[in-house]
Amino acid sequence: EVTIVSDGIFTMPLSFVLPETPAEQAKAFLEAHDAELEFRAETNVTVVRNGPVTALIDTGAGPDFMPTLGQMPDTLEGIGIKPEDVTHVVFTHAHADHFWGVVDPFGDGTRWPKARHVMTTIERDFWLKPGVEDRVPEAVKSMALGITRRLKELGDRIEPVADNVEIVPGLALLATPGHTPGHASIVVRSG
Repeated sequence: EVTIVSDGIFTMPLSFVLPETPAEQAKAFLEAHDAELEFRAETNVTVVRNGPVTALIDTGAGPDFMPTLGQMPDTLEGIGIKPEDVTHVVFTHAHADHFWGVVDPFGDGTRWPKARHVMTTIERDFWLKPGVEDRVPEAVKSMALGITRRLKELGDRIEPVADNVEIVPGLALLATPGHTPGHASIVVRSG
């Protein structure tokens, strides 16, 4: 059973979405086509349930990234999933809108205390390298610091795994680097 749940909506300025396009050119184009001047995106998390396994694919952004995000815990509760029901948390990558929601803002550590937390070794190690904020684009520097802080807070809870590995029967990581160095897609198989 695959269910998509919302963590909310986030907006980004055109300068972030189209960094190589002059601002006036982007604005004129969008106005001519009656389009929004901000990029709005749903932040969704996939829940995969298969027998005793309840896996989250990413964890949303949590409340610290933008005030319109952080709704996933309530959304999960609304479909009957409690924090202790989650057996696996599998990360595609560590950007804020996919990873920051893992940390419980009211306590130390993860929101899902009984779950196995999995991320590619390449992804984890990239964000934990000293000075990572100096190796990313200007627009991502503060996010890099937040990613590193959360990874350090979770410590050994994050289980680094090789690319292209099956986490549980029917749920595997597939290396798809590019968006981030250790980015992974998730392959779900059933029969």
